[in-house]
Amino acid sequence: MKLQQARHTADYDNSKTWSRAQVWEMIALAEDAIAAWSSIRNKNQRRIICWI
Repeated sequence: MKLQQARHTADYDNSKTWSRAQVWEMIALAEDAIAAWSSIRNKNQRRIICWI
């Protein structure tokens, strides 16, 4: 949820400035999310998670 909120802010709030540390934090969160998603092998589990 934090990534989605940060993306929304980056897209629509032109007054927001991001520090280098904040950007690296978001990159790390995105990498962790991709790794977690990749670890799910069962297609049915992936489908269920997409609906949540």
